[in-house]
This record gives sequence, C-alpha cells and structure tokens, in this order.
Amino acid sequence: EITSVTFTPDTWTGTGDWFNGTLWSGGSPPAPGEQAIIAAGANPVLNTSYTLDGVILQNGGTIDVGVTSATILKLDNGTAITGGTLSIDSLGTLDNITGSNTISGAVVNDGTIEVIGGTLILSGGLSGPGSVIVDAGATLELSGGTSGNPANVILNYPPGSIVGATNGIQVVQDGFGDLTINLSGNLVGQAGDGLDAELSATGVGNIVVDALGSLTGTGAGSTGVLAENLNASNAGDVTVTPLGGASGGAYGIVATTQGNGNVSVETAGAIAATVQYGIRALSFGIGDVSVTMDTGTIGTAAIPTGSSGIAATNKDA
Repeated sequence: EITSVTFTPDTWTGTGDWFNGTLWSGGSPPAPGEQAIIAAGANPVLNTSYTLDGVILQNGGTIDVGVTSATILKLDNGTAITGGTLSIDSLGTLDNITGSNTISGAVVNDGTIEVIGGTLILSGGLSGPGSVIVDAGATLELSGGTSGNPANVILNYPPGSIVGATNGIQVVQDGFGDLTINLSGNLVGQAGDGLDAELSATGVGNIVVDALGSLTGTGAGSTGVLAENLNASNAGDVTVTPLGGASGGAYGIVATTQGNGNVSVETAGAIAATVQYGIRALSFGIGDVSVTMDTGTIGTAAIPTGSSGIAATNKDA
C-alpha cells in the first residue's frame, strides 16, 4: 500500500523576531530539510545566530540579519533562498558552511559575507558596502540583474592577507551590473592568478579594481591581476589600480576589453613577470588605452629578457 504524504511549508507572516513561534505556521523556524515561506511583504528579523540546513525558503519579503546584535546566518547542505531581499545589516554575517547553497533574491550587504566552504551562488545580485571573504578552497558565484535594474557586485575585502589554494579571488559577472573590487591587504593565488575579475560574454557593466596590497599569481601562465571584459557588445570601462604592485608567472597585470570601453591601468608598486609582459593593457574596440606608472613601478630586473615592461595596444580594425 502506498500512502501519499503532503508536506505543508512552514509559513511566516508579519514583522518581528525570527524566533517568534506565533508568526510561523509550524510554531517555530524551519528545521533541517524543511520547506518554508516568507509571505509577501513580511519582515522577519534575525538577531540571534541560526543555521538553515538543507532548507528551501521561498522569500516574498525582507529578511534582516544582525540589526541590534552580532548575528550569524549560516547556510548549509543545499539551502536555497528564492526571491525577496536578504539584508545583512551592520552587525550581521552570512556564512556559507558546506555544500552548494543558492540565494536567487537580492542580497544587500552592510555587514560581512564569508564563504567558509563549499559554493555560495548569488544569482539575484549583490550590493552594499559590506565585506566579502572567500576562504581557501571555497567558491563564490555571482550573477543576476537586468538592463533596467542592474545588479552591481561590490566586494570590499578588509585588511589582512588573503591566500587562495588556486586563484586568490575569482569573480565573474554574467548579467547586468558593474563589478567593483576593493582590496586592502595582500592577495596570493597559490596555483593560479592572484585576482580574476571578469565580465563574461553575457556580462554588461564596468570593472573597477582598487588594491592597496600586492597581488600575486603563482605558476606558469599566472597573472597577478586579470581584469577582462569578454562581451564585445559591452561598452563598459576596465579600470585597474593596483597601488601595492602585482606579479605573476606570465604577467603582472592584464586589463583587456573586447568591447568599446576604455582600458586604464595605474600602479604605484613593483610589477614583475616571469615570462611575458609586466603590464598588458589591450582593447579590441574603439576605446582609449592608458597606463600610468608612479615612480618605482617597474625595474629592469622584474621583466624577462626579450619581453616588455608595458604592452599597451588597441587592435580595433
């Protein structure tokens, strides 16, 4: 005999504390593996740390994390939050623990997002001045936004060194919106590039990289910082300012666009490359290409024999 079982999602209505059982239809927040709904226009506020473990959460309102006290919302084991807005307030932290977890609604970050392990997929866009930290071996995937409502991706990394097992940081924008990365400390990719910032063949927007520390890629073919627009239809600019210097196995800095935007590089730190150019600034469109070096940027010992310190090229036919 086969018996059918109907699961009723745990539904939140109203505004108030996340742990207020009277606002959950099931009497309490969703348990591991459950389905839950935040009703349209509702606003649960999380001021005590909590783990969403394998939960499917349909969000029709706004979830606030860390409004009045230090609070961590942990995502684990395939949790998915669809729709609505997740607001990480100034005292809030969003941690990705293990597995592949997805947020398809808008994420506004005024606190901290840390990808400790696994993969965190933000497909509804990321905005706000908060910090984003991706630990070694973890992955952050970003996409989303439309031409009328671009999802700008702004990553602010606090002081202190960041070391990645492969690349130090790799960020790809597939949708509409600018990609802005602000680095205060040193960045090292142990088996790849220091920093990869990419607008894909479907990405539309600008790339801005500001780095106060050094950016280091390790291994054959690696680059200290690679900032590239791969969309020929995108007229956004690529601006790279690594003031702490950059070095890599192949290139120190590569800034390139397939579109008609401008490419601009300015550096104040030492630039080194083992095989190719110290700085490569390249456009396949009609935009300007500029390279500005402050005193002491490139030394003769830093560039391999037979190569060039700077290669600035516009290949528009």
